[in-house]
Amino acid sequence: MHRKLLKVFHGIGIQAKGIRWYPEPKLKFLLAMMALFTSANAFSQIMISGKVTDDENKPLVSVTVTLKGGNSGTQTDANGNYTINAPTPSSILIFRYIGFKNQEFTVNDRKVINVRMVAAGGEDLDEVVVVAYGTQKKATVSGAISTLQASDIVRSPSVAATSALAGKIPGVTARTTDARPGNGANLQIRNLGNPLYVIDGVAYSTSNGSDGFGFNTGISGVNAFNQLGIDDIESITVLKDASASIYGLAAGNGVVLVTTKKGRRGDKPSFGLSSYYGFQNFSRYPYPGNAGQYVRGRLESEQNLGRNPADLYSPQELAKWEAGTEPGYQNNDYYAFIVRDNVPQQFITANASGGSDKSTYYLSLGHINQEAALKDFNFNRTNLQANISSTVLKGFTVGAQISGRIENRHNVGVPGLDDYFNPLLSIGSMWPTETAYANNNPLYINQTHNVNVNPATYSKDIT
Repeated sequence: MHRKLLKVFHGIGIQAKGIRWYPEPKLKFLLAMMALFTSANAFSQIMISGKVTDDENKPLVSVTVTLKGGNSGTQTDANGNYTINAPTPSSILIFRYIGFKNQEFTVNDRKVINVRMVAAGGEDLDEVVVVAYGTQKKATVSGAISTLQASDIVRSPSVAATSALAGKIPGVTARTTDARPGNGANLQIRNLGNPLYVIDGVAYSTSNGSDGFGFNTGISGVNAFNQLGIDDIESITVLKDASASIYGLAAGNGVVLVTTKKGRRGDKPSFGLSSYYGFQNFSRYPYPGNAGQYVRGRLESEQNLGRNPADLYSPQELAKWEAGTEPGYQNNDYYAFIVRDNVPQQFITANASGGSDKSTYYLSLGHINQEAALKDFNFNRTNLQANISSTVLKGFTVGAQISGRIENRHNVGVPGLDDYFNPLLSIGSMWPTETAYANNNPLYINQTHNVNVNPATYSKDIT
């Protein structure tokens, strides 16, 4: 407004000096000019009107209508009508009402904007949930049931499906025994024990036992679940408490229902490709002291016990160990000897799906490779999934579901016993003053104070 007055007054020979006008205009003239520009501003705004209704075309009362980024607003009347002024065609109107999703509309050149509000959460309530031997709408489910869709787990870089569920379902805990490549987690519902796994209608054993060599002692549901490709899973439903009772005594610890992906009738052929490449590192691990710190700690311990520290190490030897430059007095960093940084993990899968009016198909092929932070530990697996069905006669459908895999695990030592734990144990238990190899020769293992935890024994070349 002030700039407009300056421009007009300058055109008629009146200028501003400091906070005064020169020559000084008449008061009535100033008031007239201000009224003129105020009315011009008012007439430059766009008056928008319209009606707000619900899904059934019934008017909504007291819907809040505001300008985005502004303070002005209004509400709809008893008939759902509203009127609001917008300063520019680029202005955005926001419609808000409890129980409905917020909606935004750009004014553009329109003078009338009618809005139909959409109820919030309507899609969630109509979602179909797998329940025991059938399905029902989520809105009608009254039991303790949790559901995850494919989009909830495919973002996870986990190798095993059980690890991808960690932290995503209330009441379900996930525990891993170690970070061995390819290993998943043990799931428990309400901390009651191993649940029953039902994959595409087939129930598996709850026995997760393994022998001394790491092989399953039974057909384990958790292992069958982990052997699926994560991209091949359509949905996962967890039945808790009484919701699992339909499966009988075997479901006393709850049920995990798994549905794999299938084609849909009438869908055109579609193809998908998904992959990722990442690096693995320990998020935290206690770093051991070096040889100089170790020797000084031993000397302080001797002194605290009332013994002569010089009988263990002389001051000259302490200085050499702390310097760590002379042969025979160099530090042995067992963390760097054992742990590798930026260990790769990669995954790729391709799938095709579709269907006609009588048949459906879903075909998938995927491969995953995971290295370990420890040398010579590796896991890779190739998955094949094929779900095909066809309606032969009305009410009679035949189908086939094939789930195949080629899996290779490379572990040094004895799987399931001490091969993965001992190298990590040796980081803190090996003395930094002793070498892993005799005379630093990789062909000969050094007889350390405890050769059982010498990490050099856990090598592909040795075992």
